[in-house]
Amino acid sequence: MNQWGTVSLQNISFTAPEEYGNNVGFSLPVYSKEEALSLFELIRDYMENGAEGIEHTAANNIKTSSASYSRAGYRRLILKRMRKTPLIYPFWRLLNIVTLRYVSHWYLEYQIDTLQQKALDRDDVKAWLTPLPKEQWVAQSAELTKANTQARALYKTGVRWEDEAMQRLIKQYT
Repeated sequence: MNQWGTVSLQNISFTAPEEYGNNVGFSLPVYSKEEALSLFELIRDYMENGAEGIEHTAANNIKTSSASYSRAGYRRLILKRMRKTPLIYPFWRLLNIVTLRYVSHWYLEYQIDTLQQKALDRDDVKAWLTPLPKEQWVAQSAELTKANTQARALYKTGVRWEDEAMQRLIKQYT
């Protein structure tokens, strides 16, 4: 995080139509495309198969690191800069002090870690997050089931989301 915006934090965002014509949206912070796609797969599998079906997903094996947007991440960055460029480090550090970079890290950490938790504690959010009974679930179309089966087969062979084979499969169904 710096005064011009985030450097390494990404978000995966979801929207869902609400019965009154408004859309409900939420966003989850992620640190890489791989984590975002694994999280998406986890949520999709959970929605399709319930809690019993998610042990095999890629999200079950996510290696998370501590956030780079936090104050601890900023301290790691300072130590890294100090080791790699000891001659330029004092000027870089002075620039960070003048531009209040530490404050921006603190503020982003506050926004992501504190404000999101406050939002999750609201009663209307808790009501929206309660799971639907199985009889209200919409059945998957045959086409979506076929696409998911093909995607899982590609994942088992080691193909990643960004690979051309997976992108061809996505384009085939979009």
